[in-house]
Amino acid sequence: MSRQVLHHVLTHYRDKLGTVADVMDESMKNGVMFLSTKVNLEKVVEVFNDYKELKLMTPVIILTENGEIDEKPLGVITHQDASRITTFLM
Repeated sequence: MSRQVLHHVLTHYRDKLGTVADVMDESMKNGVMFLSTKVNLEKVVEVFNDYKELKLMTPVIILTENGEIDEKPLGVITHQDASRITTFLM
């Protein structure tokens, strides 16, 4: 799912959404990581760097209140966002 589609869904349908677990099946969970909205930017960059070092598929990070799949999605961070965050932190 593209970042634009996710942004649109979160912006216009957030109150109508169930939890992430309600809409994700097992096949969609590969490459998806859940983090709390309380996580700092350094942790986000660390997650992307760890995946890169291990040569794993770059994750999409879905932000929920406590970083759990059974919560409503509050935001999305992609690898494109991670490179912008890295630039910002420098």
